[in-house]
Amino acid sequence: MRRLIKEELGGEIKLLHHYGEKSRDKLDLSNPFSLLSLLSPRQQSSDEEPAVALIYLQGMIVDGDSDSGLFGSDGDIGGDNIRKALRMAARDAGIKAVVLRIDSPGGSALASEVMWQAARSLAEKKPLVVSIGGMAASGGYYVASAGDYIFADACAIVGSIGVVGGKFVFKDLFKTIGLNTESFSRGGNAELFSSTEPFTDKQRTMVTDWMKETYDQFTQRVMTNRAGKIKDIDMVARGRIFVARQAKDLGMVDAQGGTEEAIAYAAREGGLQEGKYVVRVVPAARTLGDILAGGGAADAAMPFHTKMTIAPDSILRTMPSSLRCLAARQMQMIQLLQNRPVMLVTPYLLTVK
Repeated sequence: MRRLIKEELGGEIKLLHHYGEKSRDKLDLSNPFSLLSLLSPRQQSSDEEPAVALIYLQGMIVDGDSDSGLFGSDGDIGGDNIRKALRMAARDAGIKAVVLRIDSPGGSALASEVMWQAARSLAEKKPLVVSIGGMAASGGYYVASAGDYIFADACAIVGSIGVVGGKFVFKDLFKTIGLNTESFSRGGNAELFSSTEPFTDKQRTMVTDWMKETYDQFTQRVMTNRAGKIKDIDMVARGRIFVARQAKDLGMVDAQGGTEEAIAYAAREGGLQEGKYVVRVVPAARTLGDILAGGGAADAAMPFHTKMTIAPDSILRTMPSSLRCLAARQMQMIQLLQNRPVMLVTPYLLTVK
């Protein structure tokens, strides 16, 4: 890279690896009070200082809170986490507008609905602008449709307005590896979520009806905010996906642009002057003191728990990257379908090269 830059610009070049980083005082590790300073809370801007809130929704959408270990996240985002963040931003007097940054293939239909309702509740009080990163598909676009204005990166994948249903049955697989399982149940639908018995005809009809109801609700939610922009929902739904340019032409997004454009637009909508506001990530990241004390969960960007967890793809790390991604996605699908037979998730993995 140095050689290419030198040839392009001519003359000698110097790369500044720490450009823009603030200078920090060296920490005296021999001083116990210096060590305790690591636990001090990060200084936050005043609640009364004009701000644009930035909320990240990245990963597979799951029910409840996302569970992440001390040393990293498993890549899921809990519906309750985003709901709490949106409510925090709505209550904060200093926050005049909100940008929701989305990069998600979808997931739980229930969690998507929870976040959509929380987003619309916030939008009634403050401007809500959506910024789509790599993907806003299925449940990801479900939530994005709650925004007043939607930006999308030029390479973003948008859409997949559709529903996936079913379950994985492992009975024959268990037999292959020498395992035998028996279940005892009472009631016609007691085995609906069983991983050892396939759907009966009655259960298959039930799941199909749920899928139709969920699909109808999905399209209704999209058209709540975009009825005047999307001319025919049937032309953009039914699981179709589009790149940002196509999505803009079809009325699924309003403009191409990244996070900076979305923040600037949100600030204008919130009545903020350029250079007269700050961008605040909501919720704020927890300090080491919060982690060790077990507090501050409501204010945490990543709700850490002081425990070690094994990520779903831990045993797959020896595989090639492309195969690992495919296998990990299937494991996530299996995990989600164990609890609910209907999901809003893109049923394929896209790789842009």
